Amino acid sequence: MYSHILARMEVNQYGDIKKQSLTDHLLEVGRIAGEIGDTIGIKYMMMHIGYLHDMGKADSHFQNYLKGHTNKKVDHSSAGAKLWVHILANTEVNSNNT
Repeated sequence: MYSHILARMEVNQYGDIKKQSLTDHLLEVGRIAGEIGDTIGIKYMMMHIGYLHDMGKADSHFQNYLKGHTNKKVDHSSAGAKLWVHILANTEVNSNNT
């Protein structure tokens, strides 16, 4: 469904194009982050952070940059962090639960 949204696109010396979809990239990073987080008891938090870390790459400005349609650099890393802060700020925490 979203396979046309790219996380990266590289052209090798022979002109071959290698693409990675944003969905595949975020799922893989989330999996790896979850494995690392599991070693210290924060598996699911790390999975979510992994899922969100490059969310800004879905923006059309970044996609245009990635495809070479513009040379203007795009901040792609802040979007996921802003969303994570929003989620945390709007999550009720019951201090009586341990």
